[in-house]
Amino acid sequence: MNPSKIIPAVLALGVLFVFSGCLKEYNYVKQHPGAEVTGCRIRMMMNGSNTFRVYYNDYGDPTDMVAAPLFSSWIGDRHFRYDKHHRLTDFFIGQPALTDFRIIWHRYTYISKSLVSDSLFTYITDGAGPNPPPENFSSLTIDSLDAEGRIVKLTQPGYPSSTQYIHYNAKGNIQNYNEVYDNKLNIYHTSRVWMFTEQDYSVNNRLNFTDGVVQITSYNAAGLPLVFQVVSGPASGLFKNIGYQKLEVVYDCGDEHY
Repeated sequence: MNPSKIIPAVLALGVLFVFSGCLKEYNYVKQHPGAEVTGCRIRMMMNGSNTFRVYYNDYGDPTDMVAAPLFSSWIGDRHFRYDKHHRLTDFFIGQPALTDFRIIWHRYTYISKSLVSDSLFTYITDGAGPNPPPENFSSLTIDSLDAEGRIVKLTQPGYPSSTQYIHYNAKGNIQNYNEVYDNKLNIYHTSRVWMFTEQDYSVNNRLNFTDGVVQITSYNAAGLPLVFQVVSGPASGLFKNIGYQKLEVVYDCGDEHY
């Protein structure tokens, strides 16, 4: 057989395989909106000023998101800790220049399968210990989860108490006001931790925010966003306010790097 005919056929078969695999994962998330995709995970993100490298444990959960070089005093490293059941117990943002300083520290306690207590501590000058200092306590929020494991209600007890509901539409996207989405897989679905800390289990990527509009200019073969570009308004933010005008994302997808 002519090799010139074999190679295009093999390439076409490979493209078909990748496409069908991507479609399968996308359809799975549509049917199970609290699920993470296991084929790809974020390796790094670049916003023009900082490169954020993401590190994972043996279970595939992120442990550190480290920024270098650091040009902004408010852009810090993100760190994640887990209990023996692999549940997220601590999420804090620090600053490399101040080793033990914590801008914010979330401590999570699992009350039941559908209730999670989120204790927030702020501006901690000595955060070297395993527990956040009680004197830095800021607020308490009770996260209520639905049957899919999505956060759908945020309750702050006390007087006065407050309750915020997170509504998902028929397409599986947060829809409280006039949000606009693309039709590709949400970047947060690459890890259950991103969905939880960002309180966003939408199937697709949100493109408009209260302060601006974002365009995703390219995607990888798995249908995940590669480049976020701000087209109007101030710099937007992902992953607890990583600001950018242009944000580029690199993934590990098995043996491939996108």
